[in-house]
Amino acid sequence: MESVKYHTEKLIAALKESDSYQRYEEVREVIAQNPELKRQLDEFRKRNYLIQAGETPEDLFLEEEKLNREYKEFRENELIESYLECELDICRSIQRIIQKVVVSIDMDIDDFVDEIDL
Repeated sequence: MESVKYHTEKLIAALKESDSYQRYEEVREVIAQNPELKRQLDEFRKRNYLIQAGETPEDLFLEEEKLNREYKEFRENELIESYLECELDICRSIQRIIQKVVVSIDMDIDDFVDEIDL
């Protein structure tokens, strides 16, 4: 298990050294200097997260459209858009890593996992 811990730390370091994460950090620092902009960004991210984590996927598209209409002008801010793009890029990288690990580790759950209502 020590090897897993070691390589996990190496993976974290590699992610933090990536261009996407470096850009994210730069943009995050600039936004942090403007508390009102950060507050608005956090509110947008919170609402977006709650929509994504909702229980009714049929409403997902409509809710996202509504949120984007409400925040249209806000999202036209180049700094905000850059932040959100960097954040999304990092999240997708982490998702790909997790997916690769899950697919590579055989835990004999294929027979019943499809039956579980997530």
